[in-house]
Amino acid sequence: MRISCDNNEALKQIAEVISTQYLSIFLIKDEVFLKSKRFEECKEAVEVLGITEELLKTVLGVMVINSSLTVINNIKIDGVIDKTNAHHYFFGSDYYDLNCSIVVPNQITTRRNPFNDPNRWFNLIERDDSVKQVTEYSRLGLGDAFVMYGVFELIREDVKKDFTKINVKYSRGQMSSFTGSLNDPRVLGEDSRHAVPEGKKEMTKTMSKSECHDFITELLHEWIHYKLNIYGL
Repeated sequence: MRISCDNNEALKQIAEVISTQYLSIFLIKDEVFLKSKRFEECKEAVEVLGITEELLKTVLGVMVINSSLTVINNIKIDGVIDKTNAHHYFFGSDYYDLNCSIVVPNQITTRRNPFNDPNRWFNLIERDDSVKQVTEYSRLGLGDAFVMYGVFELIREDVKKDFTKINVKYSRGQMSSFTGSLNDPRVLGEDSRHAVPEGKKEMTKTMSKSECHDFITELLHEWIHYKLNIYGL
């Protein structure tokens, strides 16, 4: 599958990073291509197109989360190359990610952390539907209260509400502070999930929007690291 974007140089850099059995992005001369072993199941070019659109959701989500990768706002699917019969199929399908946010690295989120190797993440995504769902959802932008809360809910479901599986530092009090801040317009104003306070007094321990972003970003990374350990990746 040939892909391109407005900043093809950035896309070429990605091609030097992502290479797994599940998914690889590579260069042929100056053009960028995406391939996946899932294509082997396809009998028609349109099936390849559908899988590529799904894969790009995952790629864009990982770009938003993982500081090893540059966020690319627009990736266009140019066409399918069928090597068996040398036919080329071209499409006008564009995929746009929404409202991407910047990851400020720390020891947990830095690209120097071996647990943040993008290829390890893609190998994990191939095996775990929960991680795949979270990365796809994250592409909408971790700066948005609704997206932050949605990512939190998906992780909560995966760990059965026991966040200490990820790290003992994640207490119920921390979780309440995070979710309560996202929900309360007295804390986040128009950026909150609710327009009207629920009648309770404002919490004594709250988080600003940037603190909520930093919290969910770190939780998300540590959850992925936790899952990598489970699968031995």
